[in-house]
Amino acid sequence: MKKITLWKPDTCDCILLYEWDDQIPNDLRVHTPVEENIDHAGLGIKTRRCDDHQESDLGKLHGKVKAENTKKNIVLGLIVDQVLGASEERIERDGSKSKILKSDVLSWSFDKNRKLVIEIKDAKIDKNEIKNIVDSKEITIL
Repeated sequence: MKKITLWKPDTCDCILLYEWDDQIPNDLRVHTPVEENIDHAGLGIKTRRCDDHQESDLGKLHGKVKAENTKKNIVLGLIVDQVLGASEERIERDGSKSKILKSDVLSWSFDKNRKLVIEIKDAKIDKNEIKNIVDSKEITIL
């Protein structure tokens, strides 16, 4: 069955919609960008382009937003996994344990050129340690 998912990435103010088929296995599934969706009640929602993403081509829009979001998630994941003092343990509902980024360690944003900026808030965190695990051409460490 065809489904429409609304995605509000945490990297910008876009609202994106994509269509997918839940009858297709995850590893074969394709997410197809759509401009608008009318739900069963006749209410419509449209893709919204933020000030930083004004691409008219829907595929390019989704690609750019997804690439930025993926980059941010990979960098934060590397910091959680590899930087001493940046993470804490969380116990999940099922009793398993996971590592999450401490909330007071850093903040992140994108600059006007959509370059990821990581600002270290915790003086105990070694900026050079982060610089060694990320591509510094793509990311600014403050």
